[in-house]
Amino acid sequence: KEPVGTLARTAGRGLSLLLVEDDPTVADVIAGLLRALGHDVTHVPHGLAALSEVADTRFDMALLDLDLPGITGMALASQLRAGGFAAPLVAVTARADAEAEPLAREAGFDAFLRKPVTAAMLGAAIDSLRTEVADGR
Repeated sequence: KEPVGTLARTAGRGLSLLLVEDDPTVADVIAGLLRALGHDVTHVPHGLAALSEVADTRFDMALLDLDLPGITGMALASQLRAGGFAAPLVAVTARADAEAEPLAREAGFDAFLRKPVTAAMLGAAIDSLRTEVADGR
């Protein structure tokens, strides 16, 4: 397992990330891991705040919890895609059901992570999506 500092150095330039997570403790942990990896993180607690943020700010990637109050992560992903948000979307969920990942991908997600997440898991997902974006996939 690589130390977080090594991941940050090998990951390249830090990205501007949107984190949509309703649980403040989980949000603090994930945002802390992402910042330790060298990324700039904007956290919002629900989908309406996320829609407002993407209207005003350009993000390189967004990480969305699937179980959000009001609009779900799945519906938010669909709305973001319909509104022209082309950056990668990462589902971050505690759901254990087998249907969650295929449904998330159908809704427009590019990657799927199950909680609890680690810095290594986040870094690997971000790096693989960064490569796909760079390759024009």
